[in-house]
Amino acid sequence: MLVLERIPAGSREDGAEADAARRHAGIKRRECNHLLSDWLNVYIRDAAKLKTFEPDPAALSYLLGGIAPLTHMQRSLRFLLREGFLRRTLTGQVVQDEPLVTSTDDLPSAKIRAFHKKALALAARAIAALPADQRRQSAMIMHLNGDSVNELKEILKGFHERLMQFAEDRPDENETLYQVIINLTPISLPMPPARDLPSP
Repeated sequence: MLVLERIPAGSREDGAEADAARRHAGIKRRECNHLLSDWLNVYIRDAAKLKTFEPDPAALSYLLGGIAPLTHMQRSLRFLLREGFLRRTLTGQVVQDEPLVTSTDDLPSAKIRAFHKKALALAARAIAALPADQRRQSAMIMHLNGDSVNELKEILKGFHERLMQFAEDRPDENETLYQVIINLTPISLPMPPARDLPSP
């Protein structure tokens, strides 16, 4: 599981205390920003949990619906093995390393945007390619003021935390790889003074 989680400065627990707190909660996480140096790394790393996973570019391309060229698959697979996100067991099987949370504090925003854009593109592709019983899309348009927007962000934050716990409670499930996207976007823009409006 990958979660993009921006950790505010000064909010991190230190060393042994943080590890002890995570062990007590039954959560194993670490910060590895460079996983997002390539958006494909995320999908291949989490695909390694699937029972049908094979560390072969052609097999991966089929498993992931051809989301990237074979050369890209190979490059990402090599990176994941080299950096320890995937590892080989004594029997030669390639498996995922520990569950992961990635802090985006030190990652260039362009890399984060690239990952989010690809996730949205895959969601758009699924609308056209998959029957409704294999996916779920929902969109809501609402008009809000500033305080209500902040309240809505807190609601989404709570839902995000519930999703994290939901996934962490199911570490051994391995049939299908899913992505969940939470997207809150302003559509309208503040109106400029009338004198600054473009002429018709």
